[in-house]
Amino acid sequence: MLRRPAPFDIALRGFALFAGAFLVLSVVAGLRDASLDSSHWLIDARDLPRGLRVVAFGILGVLAAWWGIRAPDGRRGRALCAGALAILGYAAVIDVAQVIAATRVSDVALGLPPLSIGVAALFLMAGWRAYAAPPGSAASGQPRRVFVLIREQVAVLAACGASAVVFALALMACFGTSDYRRPADAVVVLGARAYADGSPSVVLADRVRTAASLVTSGYAPLLVVSGGPGDGVIHETEVMRRVAIEAGVAPESIIVDDAGLDTRATAANATRLLREHGAKCALVVSHDYHLPRVKAAFDAEGLRAFTVPAEQTRRLLRLPYYVARETAAWWVYWVRERGT
Repeated sequence: MLRRPAPFDIALRGFALFAGAFLVLSVVAGLRDASLDSSHWLIDARDLPRGLRVVAFGILGVLAAWWGIRAPDGRRGRALCAGALAILGYAAVIDVAQVIAATRVSDVALGLPPLSIGVAALFLMAGWRAYAAPPGSAASGQPRRVFVLIREQVAVLAACGASAVVFALALMACFGTSDYRRPADAVVVLGARAYADGSPSVVLADRVRTAASLVTSGYAPLLVVSGGPGDGVIHETEVMRRVAIEAGVAPESIIVDDAGLDTRATAANATRLLREHGAKCALVVSHDYHLPRVKAAFDAEGLRAFTVPAEQTRRLLRLPYYVARETAAWWVYWVRERGT
C-alpha cells in the first residue's frame, strides 16, 4: 500500500527547499554586489574566501533544494543530498561555536540562544532523513500516483513558505533581542511616531532614550536622529532632538537627518552624514523586531553597524501587528534589494 511521507519529513523538506534556495540566491546576488550576499543570516561563513563560499554554498544549496522539492529515488542521489545537508549542518555548528566564543571576549549580550542552533539541528535531521527515507516516501522508489505527487509537492511548498515566515520571526527573536554595543564613532536612532502636540510616542521615546544613554555612557561622541514628518507641524526629528537633549546629550553632538522616511532612507542618509564626519562604524538603535532589517540596510550601504535594541518602558500593545508587518517587510526588502 502506498504510504504518504510523514508530516515531519514534509516539514524538513520544506526547510531544506527554503534554506537551499536562500543560500543559492544569496551567493548569486553577491556575485553582482558583495553587499547583497545575505547567506550569513542563515550560516555565517564570511571567514572563508569569497570564491570558496560562493561555490560551496551554491552546490550545497542546490542539493538541499533538490531533496526538498523532489527527493531522489536512487541511493546515490540520496547520499549526495544527505551529505550536502550534513555539511551545512556542520557549518552551522561551527557558527554556533563562533557566536558563543564572541560573547566571551566582548560586551555582546545575546537575548536568546543563537539562531544557528536551530539551523544546525534542522540541517542534521534533514540529512538523516534524506538518506534513511522511509518506505512509501518520495525516495522509496515506489510508483507514485500523479495526484499524490502533486499533493506532496504542494505540502512541501507550503512548508517552505512556513519556513520563510519562521525564519524572519526567529531573526527578530534571536538577533533582534541581542545587544551588540561596543565603542563606536556614532549612534544612529531610527524615528517613530511623534504626535501633533510635539510629544513622542512610547516607541520613539524608548528609542531615543536608549540611544542617548549610549552617548552619555561614552560609547560614541555623536548621535544621529533620523525620521520623517510627525502627525502635525512638528517634525519627528525635532521631537527626537529635544528628548535626547533632555536625556543629557549635548546639542552640538546631535546630527539631524530629517529625510529618514523609511529604514532604507535612514541607512543611506546616516551613512552619508557619518562619512562626512569621518565615522566608519556606528551603533544603531531601534526596537528588536526592526533590527534585522535595519542591519541589512546598513550593510547594503557599507557602514559597519552594530545593533542595540531599545530598552522598553512597557510592552507595546500593538506588538503582534508590528511583528507581522515586519515579517512581511523583511522579505519585501530582501527581494527588492536583489531585484534591483
